[in-house]
Amino acid sequence: MGFIIFGVMLLIAAIALPKTVLSESKTIVKAGVSVVLVALGVMMFFMTSYINVPDNTTAHLTRLYMGKSLPTGKVIAVDGEMGKQSKIVRQGFHFDFMVRVLNDVDYVNDVVIPPNKLGIVSARDGIPMPVGQTFADKIPLDMILDADLFMKTGGQKGPQTTIIPPGTWPINQFLFEIKLADATEVEQGMVAVIKSNSESSINFGDVVVSSPESCEPVDNKMDENALSNRLVPVGCVGIWNDDLPPNRYYINPMVYKTTMVDTRQQAWEYQGGYHSRSVALTVDSKGDITQVPSGKDIERPATAKDGAIAIKIDGYTIYQNVRALIQITPQNAPFIVASVGGMDQVEDRVITPAIQSSLRDLAGKFITLTEAVIDAETGKPTLEADGTAKTRRVRRPIEPMDFVEHRDLLQDLVESDLVGEALKAGVTLREVRFLNSDIPPEVLIPRKRKQLAFQMKETLIEEEKAQLQRVAREKAAATADRQADLVKAEIAVKKAEQVKLEKKALGEAERLYLTELAMGEKARTEVLGADRVMTLKMTEIFLQTLAENPELVKLVGKLVPEVMVTGDAGGAGSMAVLAKGLRGSPLASLLATPAPASSQ
Repeated sequence: MGFIIFGVMLLIAAIALPKTVLSESKTIVKAGVSVVLVALGVMMFFMTSYINVPDNTTAHLTRLYMGKSLPTGKVIAVDGEMGKQSKIVRQGFHFDFMVRVLNDVDYVNDVVIPPNKLGIVSARDGIPMPVGQTFADKIPLDMILDADLFMKTGGQKGPQTTIIPPGTWPINQFLFEIKLADATEVEQGMVAVIKSNSESSINFGDVVVSSPESCEPVDNKMDENALSNRLVPVGCVGIWNDDLPPNRYYINPMVYKTTMVDTRQQAWEYQGGYHSRSVALTVDSKGDITQVPSGKDIERPATAKDGAIAIKIDGYTIYQNVRALIQITPQNAPFIVASVGGMDQVEDRVITPAIQSSLRDLAGKFITLTEAVIDAETGKPTLEADGTAKTRRVRRPIEPMDFVEHRDLLQDLVESDLVGEALKAGVTLREVRFLNSDIPPEVLIPRKRKQLAFQMKETLIEEEKAQLQRVAREKAAATADRQADLVKAEIAVKKAEQVKLEKKALGEAERLYLTELAMGEKARTEVLGADRVMTLKMTEIFLQTLAENPELVKLVGKLVPEVMVTGDAGGAGSMAVLAKGLRGSPLASLLATPAPASSQ
């Protein structure tokens, strides 16, 4: 404004000075002064009639003079009214007569949207949106870059559906308020499900869809037992029936709510969160078994979806740790979001309750299995004629030890129950696997003691075998050490056998000799008579005795006729004399024995 006043004063001076102060001066002087003053005045006016806008900047104008008042409720002037103007002046030199006099000029930096960001736009002026509409209709980006066009072609006041992508943008910030937001990154292995709050055409870069012709809900049920849901075509208000594949999208988070769904195979584990008890069995040197109880708290891992599942069977509580492998296909992702809400809801409302219920229901179920026929006495399987184990089919209630011995059957039962339940929510259950089973020690102790007893028995058998082997080795060693003695003993044995044979031969010869002798005596007796043979025999014995005992010869001198003996011619008298002389000797009793009567 000062330039204008000063310029006017210079023009007045250019007219007045030649007539007053310079009235007596030469004409050329008057003309020269007037020209200079006019030029200076025009320069003052020129100084208010241009704008030089720096790079990356726009000039925002606010009309101060020579304009009509804005209508009530309007914020932006379109036709030169007083106030903030819809037109902005972009970078460069611009001439506009008295623009800096009629307007207040603000130099505003361009809007800069960094990479991986987007600009959310809200219009401070425009036509009102219809009742019930939350976001303005989709418009081209050019209408946001040209506020005058926006105001003159029906741009709606309020939050805009259109966003500003990364870059530097000359935008009328009197009209538009810009806020930064993050771009939507859909990582590999994920899909994005969109819930739209506005019906419009879509341009997300790789995803371009014109305004939908119909927004009737789409039937996307897996089967008649699936959870209820409501999906709509892309571009309609509601949850779209198509997902966004992995990519970067510049999506207005005020208009479109994005739910990320993991389509990779996931392992959900249920572990820990219980007190584990155990009993250790020890055996002392006497073979006595001692039970040592212990216990510890099993913490729930941070990555576990929930704790181990408690199952009550036969009055015992078994804590079963479980891992479930699940997967959500991209086609089912919108269905899951519409029917359940998201992955957290799938876990809390579908999978976890289903797994817990299925495992706890095992307590009332039966299993059919093939068992070996066990011999009651030996405790071992009974064998068929071909040597294979004899088996039988058994259907019985589930027992605590089945979680160890028949866990595959129990896993199959649980898995078959869960597949259908998971599919109702659009989840594909790949498998269920039992991890550690925490079985009460009261169930395990009898089995452990039996196993320990069998182990002790087997140990004793092996020790006995080892002892026999040791004795055999020591015997072999001792035999080797006493080999010379053994040879002598063997020779002695053989010699004894020879002596035995020799004695046997001598005995046989003696027997034959005596037999022949007896036969000769018998023949002599038959010839001489028994009494004669007897007398001769006794005489032989007497003479033999005298030969063996010379001292008996001395007795002959003592043989005096103190006794008179008479007898027959059989020699009885001489025998009586001999008996008298041998009194007290062994032969006395023999001589005193009467002779047998002779047979006639």
